[in-house]
Amino acid sequence: MNTTNDKILQQEKKSLITHPDTKKKKHVLVAGQEMAAIYEALYEIDEEEIRAAINQKNILKKEHIFDVIATRKKITYRDIYLKIKEICEPLIGEKKILFEELASDVRFENNQAYLLYGELRKKRKKRVNLAYLPDMEQIEKSKIPTLILPKDQYHIAFSRQSVDSSFSSVSHNNFTFLSILEEAISKDVSDIHVTYSENYYYISFRQDGDLVYQSKYLLSKKEGDMFLRKIKQEAATFTKGAFNADEHNLPQDARLEYPKLKADVRLSFIPRGTLSGENAMTARILRQQQLTKEDFSFKEKGYDQDFINLMNQATRLSGGLMLVAGITGSGKSTLLSHFTVQLPHNKRIITFEDPIEFKMVGSHITQHQRYIPSDKSISFDFSDGVKQAKRSDPDIFYIGEIRKDKDNTDLIDSVIEASQAGQYVLSTLHVNSAFGIYKAMNSIFKIDVETLSGLLLLTINQVLVKTLCPYCKIEDTEEINRKRLRESNEQGMIRYAYKKDLERFLSDTTRTYIRNKKGCPHCNYSGTLGRKPIYEFLKPDVEMIQWIAKGNIERFAIEEKACSQRKTHLAKNKLTNYIEAIERGEVDTHSDVMDKIIL
Repeated sequence: MNTTNDKILQQEKKSLITHPDTKKKKHVLVAGQEMAAIYEALYEIDEEEIRAAINQKNILKKEHIFDVIATRKKITYRDIYLKIKEICEPLIGEKKILFEELASDVRFENNQAYLLYGELRKKRKKRVNLAYLPDMEQIEKSKIPTLILPKDQYHIAFSRQSVDSSFSSVSHNNFTFLSILEEAISKDVSDIHVTYSENYYYISFRQDGDLVYQSKYLLSKKEGDMFLRKIKQEAATFTKGAFNADEHNLPQDARLEYPKLKADVRLSFIPRGTLSGENAMTARILRQQQLTKEDFSFKEKGYDQDFINLMNQATRLSGGLMLVAGITGSGKSTLLSHFTVQLPHNKRIITFEDPIEFKMVGSHITQHQRYIPSDKSISFDFSDGVKQAKRSDPDIFYIGEIRKDKDNTDLIDSVIEASQAGQYVLSTLHVNSAFGIYKAMNSIFKIDVETLSGLLLLTINQVLVKTLCPYCKIEDTEEINRKRLRESNEQGMIRYAYKKDLERFLSDTTRTYIRNKKGCPHCNYSGTLGRKPIYEFLKPDVEMIQWIAKGNIERFAIEEKACSQRKTHLAKNKLTNYIEAIERGEVDTHSDVMDKIIL
């Protein structure tokens, strides 16, 4: 706002205005003609509506604000926000107001369209924060087919979170890490990424496996440095000396807890890059969920009947190791945790996790976290935990992850000892094939083949892929699915030893479906709705165990032999499971699905 308006504001701040369409009188601040539209809009919102919005929906209906500001002159959305915030804050007490906004490289305002140019335009960023729009170039209105930045891209949100949080003390462009985290949790985001490039920090959400850029959280270099610095300081305080906020050249991990949000955040700071010269951060959101036997249905989560039968059989196993393998974000821990609560209540279960992602309900389950950030003295290695827990007469061990590092040098020995002593050990591993686990365990942990053959009771690998929206998917009349698979196979890109089901699919005429690019309201116009697991598994029988013990541990050799036997209760690869899902009309061959499976 200009100086003239500031003077008018001082002169008229005690004025009374009565809205012509209501009998109620409102005491408001008047800041001249430019701000009159804002006050007029506020007259249409009763105080009761504001309180109801705070206590029930936490949101003010956007049409109340923007319908009456359609005739604004040079009022920016940020000015509107600041004035609304000033007037509403006395009503909301210890809450905070978030003005959520989007922006575009084209802005339509005051009957003129403005085109963004400069560095951001060159980078073809579709959306940028209004606070960082640099030079604007006026263009003819006729060249803009639709109104850019419609009013429904904005609203005022009232957060229930108290402002006494340490993060709320420093605000960056009207948002904090806490407010970003709140939004991420509401959208079921798994990770928050903060990256730096060419004088700006960019924030992205990992949603349904995709990295989605959040334009409204764009930060300048100065603000981004402050933003990360504040998070690092909080991490250093919370971890009581185990994290150094001044370290920029070494990778560091930390963890923060948010009891009010029922979530923990695992922070991973990447050192200053050679090219960017700045820090990057990834925040994994760990929701504090409570699990019972009734909370999970394998069928509802997209698993087929053969897998459900396999899991039922797996609850009766003992004296060996069950491994769920996959890349980060593939649902390994989720699957194994939900399986664990399905185990019989007459079995004593002890878990060692880093961190605890699910609270498993049951008097027979005891959970241990490897490291408690707020108390440095509470820390133990998985291997030490397993050794000590053997004295507690356990039937089943759940170990969050088997990995080789300096803090777990004896873990695999403890796992082998427990398995050979009759305990059932459940864990996860970062390997991309259920059939490649034998080779990986042999090469990484130096376990001899004979021990391996009798150690592994069940190996599972899975990826999560987008499913077609059942409301708008369209029939694949042009055989796009078959064409893509055929081309990939001919180019040698489908790296599986067993392809009989693929060959059958390519030669038949089963009806399939593809996503509707236009989408529908059910899928938010994306064409996909949710995700499902595409899995593979190996449950070796005596014949397979004896064959592996002879030294046959190569991935493709095991896959070919196990799947060729057509004993579907013993083995299935992801390619077969994928083909079956295509035939059921659940998925298609879009690159965001196929690339996760065929390679």
